[in-house]
Amino acid sequence: MDETWSLMAAGRYADAVVAAEKEFAALPRSVPLQHVVIASLLLGRYERAERTAEQLLAFDRGRLSCDFLLLGIARWLLGRQREALVQWIEADSAPYQDIAGGLNSLGIALFGATVIGDREAEAKVTRKLTRMAERANGGSVWPYPLARYLVGDLDDAALETALASASKIAPLLERYRCQADFYIAFRALQRGDLMLVQARLASAAKVTPALGILEPEYFLCRLWTGWDKPLG
Repeated sequence: MDETWSLMAAGRYADAVVAAEKEFAALPRSVPLQHVVIASLLLGRYERAERTAEQLLAFDRGRLSCDFLLLGIARWLLGRQREALVQWIEADSAPYQDIAGGLNSLGIALFGATVIGDREAEAKVTRKLTRMAERANGGSVWPYPLARYLVGDLDDAALETALASASKIAPLLERYRCQADFYIAFRALQRGDLMLVQARLASAAKVTPALGILEPEYFLCRLWTGWDKPLG
């Protein structure tokens, strides 16, 4: 485990920024920049997170979907939601995606489009998620149940059942729980069920931070302040 990650795991985010900057200066690569973005988000330094995410996106030449997601998260937390949505939609076109082939990008883009009321983007993303759910063919391998949940093939209880058998590896299951909490909170927000929203955010807050920061949904669960406002 390198120094920067050890500092991140210990919650020493300001020290992690300094260490990551030194690491990047000594050997330019994307991981230290990712650490600066993540630590800056958790410190509430969203402008710094945005600047570094822009640097990261340029450094990786737009190849990694996670770079677009991080830049979008920084802009979302800065209140520039439409700009954030653009980044989340563009993430779907990056050559290198998450293990499910872009589910993170599509799921977060659906959240963004729905919250800001962009019905055209919402419909487009939903169509892509529907195709992904169809390819899953009823499979329970995580994260495909999330696609089926987001298009209405699974309800909250069915998603919980899929989650329970998603992995026997505790750290992985904790990360998957964070994702499930985010999307159940999102759907609850659509229904105006603010009690369920808060319950799911409380559940996401229990995720070990060193694991949560590996999932982009963690930052929206923990840092976005709009969860108390019903949609519509």
